[in-house]
This record gives sequence, structure tokens and C-alpha cells, in this order.
Amino acid sequence: MKKALGLGFLGIVIAACGLQGLPGDGGTGPGPGPGPGPGGGLSQAEFDQAWQAYRAALDQAIQDLGSDTVFSAFNTGPLPLTQDMIAFLQTPRPSSVHPLRVYDLSMQGVRSLSHPNPSSELPRGGTDYTLGEPVPYTPPSPYDFGLKWPHNTQVAELLVDWDQDDQSTRWAHDRDGVSHEVPQNTHIQMTLGEGGGPMPPLNAEVVGTADFAAAWYDCNGTPILEPTFLSFTGSLGQIKQLNWDIGYNLTEGTTDTLQAHVELHTTNTNPTALLRLDLTLNGTLTRGSDCFISEIEVQSGEFTVTTQAGDESFVFNITVSSVQLDAQGNPVRIDLNGFVEYNGQQALSFSGFLDQNDFQDDTCPGANVTLVFSDGSVSLQEWLQSRGHCGPGGIFG
Repeated sequence: MKKALGLGFLGIVIAACGLQGLPGDGGTGPGPGPGPGPGGGLSQAEFDQAWQAYRAALDQAIQDLGSDTVFSAFNTGPLPLTQDMIAFLQTPRPSSVHPLRVYDLSMQGVRSLSHPNPSSELPRGGTDYTLGEPVPYTPPSPYDFGLKWPHNTQVAELLVDWDQDDQSTRWAHDRDGVSHEVPQNTHIQMTLGEGGGPMPPLNAEVVGTADFAAAWYDCNGTPILEPTFLSFTGSLGQIKQLNWDIGYNLTEGTTDTLQAHVELHTTNTNPTALLRLDLTLNGTLTRGSDCFISEIEVQSGEFTVTTQAGDESFVFNITVSSVQLDAQGNPVRIDLNGFVEYNGQQALSFSGFLDQNDFQDDTCPGANVTLVFSDGSVSLQEWLQSRGHCGPGGIFG
């Protein structure tokens, strides 16, 4: 069974199906306007045509972004670059927390902390790949970690300051009592220049920056590997840029609220593109004797997905009015409703519920969710099946 599906299920299903199943028609201009019918909106055929126009514009924006030399430099970096950045991005995620699952955890309390070891530390020092064999080098102050590698006739350098503004790193323990070094305030910079060896690249130009901030839950004076706040912002690109803003905030009180957002957008591309996801969950959160979240029950929530490429834009608005869970914390029913906007006007509406049958791997979901177009209604399941998005193996099967 697919456990703990998120509130964005419906919007993501519609969007993903459009991305996989609706080929672009090569045009990038505005698509059809609202069609006739009760309450306006688009017909099914008009909706498909609108998505084709959006997909074509998005493909063009992505191709144009990829033409910036910084992205080829970043992608051809040494293997440790990929490994270290992946490790860095994975570190600050919530530990075993999902908004629609109740966890059955043994209440063992906080175990004795393991002694910090090198495998739990954030990487430090520098490695230079511009001289053939990798050699160590000392990153310039105030940076703690650095990598240099050749790209065509230039030298790329990635630098990380784990404790920006003297906000030192902390040792946070996981559920097993193992400690991990985590940042509170980090700055990352990437440059392109000339030269190589132990000296910094000549005429180096800053082509990427990022800032990361986090607050870790305090368990009786000791942080645990569970954030209450995260922020990761930045941009990458010499002329054509990818910008991002990712955030997470947990507020505990009479009603516990989890808010999260993700925004990606391009600048100086033709056309520009945007993807923004906003999530708010309201409910009751319970922490175990080890201070980690042991249970979170959702009473309501809102999820919005905004995506735009050139003149084409879609907004998926989803409201959850009820979530029912079984004894193991798996969702058995999610009541929802909402609508989809195209270029600022309503394209379709939907309502209904998802039940445990929708969460089966081999099931085409949405039998009880009704999509209302201007030319009639159809279930989400029928809509997916008619467009080839559901096969014998379930969605995309």
C-alpha cells in the first residue's frame, strides 16, 4: 500500500499526467480562453490544448536555462561535489515526519549520545582537481570547505561557510542517539575564473550563491535531528539564472501548524518559468518521551501549486476538510475540493474524496473525485484512464 500520501495528491497527479502524457505542440503563445458552459471554465479538449501550450513554453525555458555555461560547469564537477552537496541537502530534512501518518514508536526515551566521529562531521578542507590528480588546498577565509575543478578553459570553485556570522554548528542526535553535526547558518558560493593550483581563480566571477538557515528542536537543552524551521534560498547562473526559495516552519500551540513552501523560477530565460508550492496543515502533534514527533493528526489543510511558463499559467488550489486515519496511521479517507485556474480564470473544479482503495499501488485513483469541465463532469479515474495515464499496474502503469 502507498502509505501517507500528501495533501498535494490531486494537483500533483493532474500536473504529472499532463507533463508525461500531453506532448507540446511547439507553440508558446496564449492558449484558449474560457469556453462556454455553466459557470464558464474550459472543456476537456480546451484544457488539454492549454496544457500543451504550457508544456511547450516550459520545455523552451528549460532548454534556454541549460545553455548557461554555469550549469554545464556544475554538472561536470568532480564526483565528491555531487556526493557532498547531496549529503548537505539531505541533512536538514524532518526526521521520520509525515503530515498524514501516525507513527507507532516505542517510548524508549533519549539514549546515550554516541561520541562524535568523523563520519558525522560536516566536510571541511579543500580539494583541487585542476592539476590532474586531486590535491588538498586550504579554502580562503571564512570558508570551511572548498572544491576546485576545470571547466573548458576556466576554473570553477565551490566554497561553503558552515558557520556564517559566527553562528556555530551544533551536534543533534537522531532517534538512535547518534549525533550529527548540523548547521544553523550557512553560506555557499560558486565562482568561475582563470588559473588553477593553490591560488584562487583569477578574475573570478560569482555565478551562484545560496544561504541556509535552520533551527533544531531543543530536547531538555540538547538539539535533536528534527528541525522546527528551515530556509534555503539562492540562485545559480551567469546570465540565465535558476532561483529558489525553500522553507519549512512548525508552530506548536493549541493548534499545531506546519507550513512549507517551495519556489523555483528563472530569470533572463526566453521564456521565464515558475513553479511554486505552498502547503499549510493544521492539526494536533504529539511528541514522545524522546522528544521526536510520535503522532500528527491533520484536521484541515490547504495546498496550492502555481506553475507558469511564458504567457501560460496554471494554479491548482486544493482544500482538505477532513482526514481519517486507521490505527496504524495510514490515511483511509481524505475529503477534498478545489479548482484549477488557467491564465487567471477558472478552468475546472473538483470535489470528492480519496479512500484506501486510491492508495493501492495497482489501482487507478480518483473514482470518487469528480472533475467538472464546461462540457460536463468526469471522475478523475476516468479522466486518467481516457488519456492513457492508468494501466494495469496503476497510475503510469
